[in-house]
Amino acid sequence: MADYDLFDFAREQRKQASPAEMRQALLGYLCSRNPTCAALNVPLKRKRPAVTCASFRARRSVRKKIDETVIIELFLQREHIFGRCDNPDELRSKIASLSDEKIKLEKLIELTEPELAENDGLFPDFRFFDYTKSKNRNYHKLCRKLSLLQDALHYGSLPEKIRSANAADFCYLAAPAGLLEEDEIPPGWGYLRIGADLEITEIKAPEKLETDVDAKLFFAHNIAGKALDGVMFANGLRKIKDEIHFTKPPRKRKIIR
Repeated sequence: MADYDLFDFAREQRKQASPAEMRQALLGYLCSRNPTCAALNVPLKRKRPAVTCASFRARRSVRKKIDETVIIELFLQREHIFGRCDNPDELRSKIASLSDEKIKLEKLIELTEPELAENDGLFPDFRFFDYTKSKNRNYHKLCRKLSLLQDALHYGSLPEKIRSANAADFCYLAAPAGLLEEDEIPPGWGYLRIGADLEITEIKAPEKLETDVDAKLFFAHNIAGKALDGVMFANGLRKIKDEIHFTKPPRKRKIIR
């Protein structure tokens, strides 16, 4: 009988990152973008759910002006991403089929409309095509149909509620590797894939969304408030009923990665 090492089994199980570690990695990703402020578990709006993490960027020279707000929402289960539609499996199947057809049409456009290629001169072998300027009517018709199906799939979902708050310029959906396909991401959202080693990879870039000035400013205040909570906790301060109490500061941790 082969020897069974319980500690090897425990180490293998430990390779699966915990939700807390994923949130930490996502916050690190946000901070790498050099925001003015970033925080975890930020209330989006009154009577709206809190988002996993968020950041904002503001210029010191302009008062009450928020240049950019970013949201990252972590999902660990597929069913939490989609809305309450009657036939989600059927919709996902149609979306996958149309996505395959879209890729084929894009390859056709590359051959028939080479003038749409853009090249910055640094990488002559790599060309980016602006398919939105294509004259192929079938391509634009397919894109509109694909967008309608994606809207139907996500109608009433958490991503749709977050977007409808009009508080974020850019929204990312984050999920562990293997949980989602790119064509299942809500329209306008970016997609961050979390690897087993907690490496964050941007699979899909987000589109700039329409925002409301007041909602954006309110959200930035919420981000700053949550960031202050973290500063107070790290320095042994706790606010209870408008009174500041002093506690023992948490121990500093060594760098693990």
